[in-house]
Amino acid sequence: MASTYPPKRLYRIPRSTNAEDPELYKAFGFHPVHIGDYLKGERYRIVHKLGYGGSSTVWLARDCLENCYVSLKISRANFGLGNKEVSVLRHLAQTKSDHMGAQYVMKLRDDFILSGPNGEHQCIVSQVAGNRLSRPLGVRYSCLGPSRLLVAQLFLGLEYLNSCNVGHGDLYTGNILFQLETFDSWSDEQLYECMGRPVTEEVVRLDGQAIESCAPAYTVHSGDLSRLEQRMMVSKILIVDFGASYFINTPPMKCSDPLG
Repeated sequence: MASTYPPKRLYRIPRSTNAEDPELYKAFGFHPVHIGDYLKGERYRIVHKLGYGGSSTVWLARDCLENCYVSLKISRANFGLGNKEVSVLRHLAQTKSDHMGAQYVMKLRDDFILSGPNGEHQCIVSQVAGNRLSRPLGVRYSCLGPSRLLVAQLFLGLEYLNSCNVGHGDLYTGNILFQLETFDSWSDEQLYECMGRPVTEEVVRLDGQAIESCAPAYTVHSGDLSRLEQRMMVSKILIVDFGASYFINTPPMKCSDPLG
């Protein structure tokens, strides 16, 4: 008879939900990342944390080759290797279009596979954007612009995707962000003055043993994007997260997305 008890925890329960549970750092789990780490050789330097979800962590990084800030999503090991996200984003990047809606859809800057102690991770590099359209409690909607303008941008973005033979597959307010003005000229210190320094929480094993390579020495709380928005936000949406996307001529058997 199978046990009904939950699996025994290896790490101390985190004090905040603003960072992922360290239990997710295991075989086929998240890749351990620290502030200051370099990825893809010495091209991308980790500067801050943008967020996390059930299948990925998202980091604010400095592209040392292009000298700009980027969003760097690291998927759970082996999670993104079989879906169409990268192939769809590559297709959009290679499609020459003067469609007005193209400016409202995320653009792939780079993608690569990261090998680590927990497996192989799909990494996607794109532009940095602000908060989601679905705001956390206490985050104001100031400067978002008239709702009619935002709806028009959304439909232009969907029209552009349709013209490229792409369906989003998971379109809801959590996958619609707001664009930011460029802040590539800022130093790390200027960035931290705006959105705060990274807040870290030590990862501690409950058995008192040392942390192994599968887990980071600390987790990083997601940065305060609302502070960045107050200075850099523009009234333009950005459709993101193509993990459930598909080509319209080969649609999936099931699709939970009523719009796209």
